[in-house]
Amino acid sequence: MIAVIIGEGGSGGAIALATGNVVLMLEHSIYSVISPEGCASILWRDKRTGKTAAEALRLTAQDLERLGVIDGIIPEPIGARTAPRKRRSRPCASPSTCI
Repeated sequence: MIAVIIGEGGSGGAIALATGNVVLMLEHSIYSVISPEGCASILWRDKRTGKTAAEALRLTAQDLERLGVIDGIIPEPIGARTAPRKRRSRPCASPSTCI
């Protein structure tokens, strides 16, 4: 099974996605078992320290690939987020051609 995190993979869903044989992330997505604000509330009793928690959680695609948590990063074209839906998607012949 191939799991792809396309936005925010969090909480119980993050654990479910981790069961994939291959776990990929879009380059600007995040993946964590708790939100930075939730983490900050538990550790420092102040969710305003969410930025500090986000850095400590290392939830970016680049951090998680470096740590060996995910298998690869799928690059996102510049402007893809705001482009019309038809222009945002492209078919992939296999998972390795999307990385």
